[in-house]
Amino acid sequence: MIKSIKEGSKVRATEASALAQDIDIVVSSRKQANNQNDMQALDSMIALVSEWQQDESGYDEEVYPNIEAALNQH
Repeated sequence: MIKSIKEGSKVRATEASALAQDIDIVVSSRKQANNQNDMQALDSMIALVSEWQQDESGYDEEVYPNIEAALNQH
């Protein structure tokens, strides 16, 4: 009986270890995906700022006082 309990414990420990490894792989994959998403978001933001810097329409000078006033009200 004791031998059977020990063997059962070893099987559960092995299964738990395999599950922990699977969880580590999933977590690592999620972190890598998040890092890739972060880099894509950063690249998009840089492209947007570059576009804004090239804009000479005067729109930002026209709209900024309204935005600033709204931000200061809240």
